[in-house]
Amino acid sequence: MQILRVLTSFRDFDTCRSRPRISTCVVVSLGLAACSGSPSVTCEIGASGNKSTIGACGNSGGMAQTAGASSTGGEGHVGSGGTGFAGTGGTAGTGGKLASGGSNNPGGGSLIFNGSFELDYQDAAAVATAPPSGWTMVSSNSTGNLLHALRSDGGNGVPPAAQGLNVARFDSLTGSSYREAQSECFLIDVNKSITATYQVRIPEGQLPTGTRASVKFWYYQDAACSLASVVRASDTQTASSNTSAGVWEPRQFTPSQNPPSDSRAATLSIRGAYIAGSSCGSAGTNCQNDVIYYDDVSVIQ
Repeated sequence: MQILRVLTSFRDFDTCRSRPRISTCVVVSLGLAACSGSPSVTCEIGASGNKSTIGACGNSGGMAQTAGASSTGGEGHVGSGGTGFAGTGGTAGTGGKLASGGSNNPGGGSLIFNGSFELDYQDAAAVATAPPSGWTMVSSNSTGNLLHALRSDGGNGVPPAAQGLNVARFDSLTGSSYREAQSECFLIDVNKSITATYQVRIPEGQLPTGTRASVKFWYYQDAACSLASVVRASDTQTASSNTSAGVWEPRQFTPSQNPPSDSRAATLSIRGAYIAGSSCGSAGTNCQNDVIYYDDVSVIQ
C-alpha cells in the first residue's frame, strides 16, 4: 500500500522521506503567501511515475491528477465498494472492488461479516463441527444443532445459492423456541433506521407450513458488544413460514424505532424453528428433520 503525505516544511519532508512505506516525496515549493497557507507539494509514487498535487493553488486540500493514470478507488471494507477521488484535470476515480471475504451482497455496503457464508463450508452429508466464520450460536451450541455452511455443487442435495456459492442451515430445528445464530459485532448510528435483508428457502417437497424463520437485532452500549443496551436490548421480527417450497424468498426487517439511544453497536441473529402439529414436516411427522436454508444476509443503515 502506498501512502501520500502532505508536506508543510522541509523538516516534514525529511520525516516523510525516512519512512520506507512512502515511495517518493518531493517538495516543489511551500508557496505559503501565494497559496494563502496551502502549500504546493508533489509526490511521485512508485516506478510508474504517476504524480498527484495536494493542496495546490485553487484546489486547496483537494487532489488533482496531473500525470499518469486517473485516480482509482481503494479496496472496500467488508464488501463495501471503495470511492475514487475526482481531481482537477483528472477523471473521476473508479469504485473499488469488494473487500476480500466480503459478503457479496448486491451493491456492497453491508455491515454483516460473511453474510453470504462464502468464507468456509463443511460436508453436507455430516453435521457441522463449528458455525461459519463470523457467526456464533446464541443457544444450543452443540454438535447437531449448529448453523452449518454448505457448498452447493449440484449433486449433494443443497439448492443453488441465492448469492455466491454457499448457503447455511441449522443441522436441526426445535419446536419449543428457535435455533439462533448471531453475527459478529458491528457499529451502528442511533440516528438512523436499521434494516436487515436476507433470503430463505425450504427444499422441494417440504410443506411450507412446517417451519418459520425470522431475524433479530441485539443492541449493545459498547463497540465490543459485551454490555447490553438498557434502553432496549433487542428488536425481533415476527417469524413467518415460506409461501412455497424450492424457491428463494427475499425478506426484510426494519424495526419501527431507530436503535436505542444508549447503543453503539449491534449484532444480527438468524432464527429458525419447526411448527409442531398435523401440518408439520414433509410427511406430516418427524418435524425436527425439516430444513430452512439461509443466504444473502445483509444489514444497512
